[in-house]
Amino acid sequence: MTGVVTCRLAAGHRRFQSGIFRLQCSSAGSCGRGSHVVRSEVVNLEQLDAYLAKGAQAVVCRRFIDANGQAIPGEIDHRMIGIALDDMRGKEMGLLTSCGTDRVLAIRATLNGGFATHLATCAKTAEALIDLA
Repeated sequence: MTGVVTCRLAAGHRRFQSGIFRLQCSSAGSCGRGSHVVRSEVVNLEQLDAYLAKGAQAVVCRRFIDANGQAIPGEIDHRMIGIALDDMRGKEMGLLTSCGTDRVLAIRATLNGGFATHLATCAKTAEALIDLA
């Protein structure tokens, strides 16, 4: 049943059952004031600052994580519909696609959290990641 999406409607919420997937693909977003979560109005600057104060380093599936890849709970969690972060870990293959030196800390946090087994990025970003090691 790999690759089959099942949905269950419960209490008005759609929950994706992700346990049947062996593969997953994601991207790591940065937490800057000009990041996609701010530009798309997922969070405002005040909310972003609250996540940053808690140690936010990355955004994965519109959820904030710290440098170790652990979820940072916050006020937007109740609005997010989709795969839970814990369901993304430990897959047979997890492909992280992120590029840009502004995302280096986000990429590292995502890898530290066990969300990916493989990384697709550009040479400049790869070199910046190596420099962090």
